[in-house]
Amino acid sequence: MIDPGLQPERTALAWRRTAASGATLGLFLLHVGSTQASPGVVAAGVVAVSGSVLLAVTGGRRRPPDTRVSPVLLRATATVSCATSVLLAVSVLTPH
Repeated sequence: MIDPGLQPERTALAWRRTAASGATLGLFLLHVGSTQASPGVVAAGVVAVSGSVLLAVTGGRRRPPDTRVSPVLLRATATVSCATSVLLAVSVLTPH
């Protein structure tokens, strides 16, 4: 048996940090969008927060090395990440 050392713990912590930073960004976007009455920014904030939840669920749990993450979760995470990027770009590039 191969001793994985601390690598699985470091990986789980990295996923949690990424999810926390995405949630922070999403909450910031929700705040800015609600104070400036910008529905595009609010939508980007909602998508960013939901994407952070998906990231936390997908990568935050420890798995044995021979198992895989559900393809549905990976697709959902990728879709939410792309939607956040598109909504944020549209809200930034749209003239106010």
